Amino acid sequence: MSSNKVSSMEDIKLDPIVQTLTIIQLTYGVPSVVLMISFFILMRRTQIYSNSFYRLVQLDLLTNIFLYFNTWLGIRMAMHPSLIFILKFIEQSIPGFLTWCRYFTWWFMHIQFLTASVLSVHRITAILSAARYEKSWARYYFVCGILFALYSFLPSLLWFGFTNEVVILNGTLSIIKHSGTIVKATNVTAIFSVIYFIVIFSLGVVTSCMFTS
Repeated sequence: MSSNKVSSMEDIKLDPIVQTLTIIQLTYGVPSVVLMISFFILMRRTQIYSNSFYRLVQLDLLTNIFLYFNTWLGIRMAMHPSLIFILKFIEQSIPGFLTWCRYFTWWFMHIQFLTASVLSVHRITAILSAARYEKSWARYYFVCGILFALYSFLPSLLWFGFTNEVVILNGTLSIIKHSGTIVKATNVTAIFSVIYFIVIFSLGVVTSCMFTS
């Protein structure tokens, strides 16, 4: 039977290593997300970026933008005592929101793989079917986004339930860790990570060979 561990999120102490890593992450993370948002807006407003490939690039950018912010809400802010009050306010205002943020850290791994790999698939179809690929992708790229979002929920059905739940107990922001579920989720994610690596690597090799041949 799986055991659950309840601990206060308000009792954490700042780890110097975590602090150093956070500074490094902010150094490249903030400029990166600003650039991604800028590129996304540019592509939405400029007609020359209206073809299907750039629509898929926008989908990939949007995924990574939301991933960045979700990572802070779901994981990183909880490591800093000075930011806990923000998380507590969010949980008080929208109960369950932080639990879903932690869930989406798993979800984003899958959709991030899909939005990245579909760019290579698009390039391959552009070579194999130069006359028809644009019309097909322009018609279905939005459908791809919906299907990607739905698919990314499926792997979590293999472990059922939340791995972590953020709640307020007796006025204290707390986290409930479901140990058994965490083990299952970690194992499932490890398997999918290996599969995704092989697929992306293979698509990269195939795309490179097709463009250089």
